[in-house]
Amino acid sequence: MAIQIRLITNGDSSSESKAAFQLKVRLENELRTAARFASGEILLISNVTLFGQETKDIDIAMIGKFSNFKLPIVSIAKDKNSVQLPEIQRETYINSFCYVIEVKDHNYSGVRQQGVNLLVKYNEKWSDATSQSEKQKYALKSFLTEHLDFSPTICNFIWLRNISSGELLQLNQNHKDNLLPSAFSLAYIITKSTFQYLPYKPENQNYGILNCTIPSNFELFDLNSLEKVFNLFTEVRNASGELTRLKIEQITSATLDKQQYAQSIGNKLTVIAGRSGKGKTVRLLRIACDLAVNSGKRSLIFTYNHALVTLRRTLTPTLALYGFTIIEKIELWINQNSSPKASNKSSLLYLLS
Repeated sequence: MAIQIRLITNGDSSSESKAAFQLKVRLENELRTAARFASGEILLISNVTLFGQETKDIDIAMIGKFSNFKLPIVSIAKDKNSVQLPEIQRETYINSFCYVIEVKDHNYSGVRQQGVNLLVKYNEKWSDATSQSEKQKYALKSFLTEHLDFSPTICNFIWLRNISSGELLQLNQNHKDNLLPSAFSLAYIITKSTFQYLPYKPENQNYGILNCTIPSNFELFDLNSLEKVFNLFTEVRNASGELTRLKIEQITSATLDKQQYAQSIGNKLTVIAGRSGKGKTVRLLRIACDLAVNSGKRSLIFTYNHALVTLRRTLTPTLALYGFTIIEKIELWINQNSSPKASNKSSLLYLLS
């Protein structure tokens, strides 16, 4: 009997992939002695893409399902009536968990606390990491509900890989937060998760139970099914036909010499018009790719042409690799807000930065 840890990465050398590997090694070392009589599995996935969600990127998803796995946990608990019980140490059975972890490589001078929110510095500007972490949690919940018809309770964390426990205490003396120091144990993150949802204490028993899904959904909470859901992005991308990432790169490589379309976006309205087959769509893609690859900007593409609506299914997985959004049908909006002359079926496309 043992707890296995399965690591899934896209094979890159990103900070997120390195962090996931580091976490895997750390958990394996801990579980050799802490869970000798338990069985189960932990799924670690780095650089998760939540296809179709407003917040698409998660650094690390950490999901576990176990049998006979217990740890001494100091926490508040709840009874069958959801009445809170005192905070004491209880032997707690860990049946399952689902965590999202935002990885930050900032040092102590690059982070600060503002109220209950953690801010991190990028290019001399402060960004709200706490709000981003919350968005990731709800995006994953929506994603799993859409693809599995249910969602486990999800806890979100921010891992400060270059900040020690001592520095973290100086930064925020409220230990009931979702911040993780550079080095932490499985017991530590599980204890932190109880600040977000409470263990259940059965009546007349001294132990607690942590389960991220209701008993009726426990069998549905299958790690292999979850892995398939997370691989949806890769599968769709591989099945996207001729317009693959390579094709997009080929389109982008045809640079916009003597054309200032990309530079004009955001400064004035740019209209690309012409008869069918004259290359309006390809030119649009060149502008979008030029903005994404060379300027690091995101783009939003609309079409009200029925045939071009299929571009959404074809392009979204590929274009998402570059960080810009999706194609939407706005025919109804055009019909409701434009003159009869403007509501014809010509392939007029707008690129909005």
